[in-house]
Parts: sequence; structure tokens; C-alpha cells
Amino acid sequence: MRRRSGGTDPDRPVVRERGLHPYRASRPVRAPGGTGNPANLARVQYSERVQDLRNANKRRRRQQILQGAHDLIARDGVGALTMRSLAEESGVSVPTIYALVGGRHDVISALIDSGVHRFDAGVDALGSRGLFRATAIVELFADILEDERALLHALLGSGALVSSGSEPLLLFHRRQVELERAFREAVEDGELRAEVDPVFAATTTVRLGMGVLIDWVVGSGDPAELRTELLRSVSVVIAAFA
Repeated sequence: MRRRSGGTDPDRPVVRERGLHPYRASRPVRAPGGTGNPANLARVQYSERVQDLRNANKRRRRQQILQGAHDLIARDGVGALTMRSLAEESGVSVPTIYALVGGRHDVISALIDSGVHRFDAGVDALGSRGLFRATAIVELFADILEDERALLHALLGSGALVSSGSEPLLLFHRRQVELERAFREAVEDGELRAEVDPVFAATTTVRLGMGVLIDWVVGSGDPAELRTELLRSVSVVIAAFA
């Protein structure tokens, strides 16, 4: 029935609008469901807590797998890494490894990614810029190499990084990019001469330290000299271009 416009006829029927209470037309009717219901709200909160626990458990088991792979490679070499040996080392099943990490290549890539994440987090925490930043980047890179010496030595020595493509070498690429940024800041701040090419300065730093890095990989160099030689490479570039 349509509402007639105008007039105040008391006999005119009251037309209810959809979704409104029949006796209180100005107050909408609240649906019986929804999170406004205490019981439904409790169920939603419980489901969220359960999901959070599941996600935390997945992260814990994934870290457990990666730690097992780390220890296995560092102790026995890359050749010892199989799905079965990793399952025994980490205390999980083979299907769990595939579900949470992936295959053998994925496990190696995940280990390298952890080093990249550590490097990026360390760079983000640096409060310096220019030449101080360049030196700090080299020190951070040396820290990661020293802390993960057995793992990286095994991966680099076996050729697993090179055979897996350029992505696992991202840590070395990130060092190059961050050094370019630091040398660019040094030019802008007048710490280096205006005509200095930041890309060339970063590349020279990397190349100067390549010899000691190769010696470190093949095991013929003194691991204790790695940090010293890497820092010396950046010092030489600074002295040449300042």
C-alpha cells in the first residue's frame, strides 16, 4: 500500500519500511547474528587465537627445518643435504619440509635469504651516511661471513650458489647496491671528489676484496684476515677518491 503525501488522516494505515521495527519505525531491527552477539564474538575471538597459534607453530617448525639444514650443511657439506637427512636432523617429516619450505633448492635459497634479511635489517639500523656508512656496510658484511663461515664456505665451495642462479647471490649484490648508495652520499656531502662515480667506487671496493674472499672460500687463506682485508679495500678506495 502506498503512503499518501500530505495530510494527517489518523485512519491512514502506517506503512512499515523494510528493516524497521513494526512498532518503532525509527529504530532498526538488529539481526540475531553478527559479532555484536556475545556468543558470536567469543567464537570469533577463539577462532583468531587458534589461527594465531597455528601460524606460530608453522613459523616455529619452519625455523626448526632451516636450523637443521644450516647445521647439516655446515657439519657435513652440501652433498649431505637430502630430504630424508634433513627430516632426521630437524625432527620433522619429509612432507612437512615440502609443505613449509619446499625442495632441496628451496631450502638452500631460504638459508641464503636469511642472511640477506639480516644484512638488510643491519643496513636499516645504520644511523650513519657517506664514508662512515660505507665502512659500516663492509663490517656488517664481514660479520655475516664470519658468523656463517661454515655454511657459506660449504655452499660457495660446492658451487651450489652459482649453479642455483643469481638469486642466491643476492647478499653479494645487496652489498654492492648499498656501497653505491653510501659513496653517492659521500660525493653529495663533499667527502669524496665531485667527479667520483659512486658505482665505480663500489665496484672497485668489491673487486679489491675479491681475492681474500676467494682465498677464504677455497680454504687457503687465513679466516682471521678476512675482515681486515675487506676493511682495507674500502680504505684504499676512500684514500684514492677523497
